[in-house]
Amino acid sequence: MPGQKMSSDKFSDPKIYEMDRSRLLQYISDDQQNIMQALGKIRRGVETLEKTPVEFRTYIESAIATYLAAVYKFIERIFLRIAREVDMDLPHGSEYYKDPAPPERKWTYSLLSQMAEKRPERPPVVCPKTAQKLKRLLEFRNHVDESYTHELVYEETKKHVKQIDELLAIFFLDIDTFSDFLKGDKK
Repeated sequence: MPGQKMSSDKFSDPKIYEMDRSRLLQYISDDQQNIMQALGKIRRGVETLEKTPVEFRTYIESAIATYLAAVYKFIERIFLRIAREVDMDLPHGSEYYKDPAPPERKWTYSLLSQMAEKRPERPPVVCPKTAQKLKRLLEFRNHVDESYTHELVYEETKKHVKQIDELLAIFFLDIDTFSDFLKGDKK
């Protein structure tokens, strides 16, 4: 049941706690590819924006914001799979995370916090620095999802565009380290 923790005894007995690690690793890899495709579209959008007449820029600016939001959605999908398949614990509310977000979005902050925690069944998925940077992208994603296109301010989008390469570099480093853990590599 979401939000409920399973006893650590379940993780020590491989007959009770089995996980298809190869399938989870494939999902992670697939979503990393999806992130890279979205990043390519962001880059093409930025290049196109510079050559586009002012009256048409709003459309490209909105597309760039949408692809930035998609990057976080793919990251969140990786986190949800890890929460389901490794932690066996999906957050269902915000009782342990106080942040200004609409009630239907608070679980997303809880999920991010969960991925930064060491759990009995796994090391942290992301380091605190990565989690902090991801939190800013999560806030931006929520803003994009909850806004009408004409309400988006490109200056805010531009801040995230400038930081996305650095953010993804540290995220991919963290997720590769976690994937090594899943493979059983002791690096």
